Amino acid sequence: MIHFDSHTDTYGPAFGLVCHAGSGFRLGAEEGLIDPKRTVQVGLNGPVASFDQDNFSRDIGYRTIPLLEIHSRGINATIAEIRRVIGSGPTFLSFDLDVLTLSDAPAVANPEAGGLTINEVFQMLVGFRGLDIVGGDIACFVPHLDPSLVTAIHSNAIMHHVVTLMAEAVAKQKAEPRIAVLAQSVG
Repeated sequence: MIHFDSHTDTYGPAFGLVCHAGSGFRLGAEEGLIDPKRTVQVGLNGPVASFDQDNFSRDIGYRTIPLLEIHSRGINATIAEIRRVIGSGPTFLSFDLDVLTLSDAPAVANPEAGGLTINEVFQMLVGFRGLDIVGGDIACFVPHLDPSLVTAIHSNAIMHHVVTLMAEAVAKQKAEPRIAVLAQSVG
């Protein structure tokens, strides 16, 4: 799982609710739906509500890459780290729009100061070429807050990249049996 978000979404029960907008990646791991060893959370930049708020992610084995680490290591090093964690197996890409700067995505459910620029995200998505991306989603778009359409336009472009990565993975899988047959007939 590649999870772009300003927040880990691994928070425990809140206001008497176990299942809420901030608990999906906790519940997914607890229910065995997400492999923590192959999960990376990218762009974390939310405010500190408590000093242990992100401990669950780290304790269960998610690789967390805060925004400050991305900016200090650089985009290429971040891509390399994501690829290292994900490996060659099937991967889902979840994208919460609040990971973007407010100028690139003003219409989000949980806006945060700072964030990745849309061009940094595009660089990372292009850097994922060759990964086995099997699905993706975009979360937290609030259309009525988007009179400029900038969030919608950027969401569309992000999903276009994700669908292109998925199509490329399918094309690679379809080509691999032909390559194996050719190798056998030549060898």
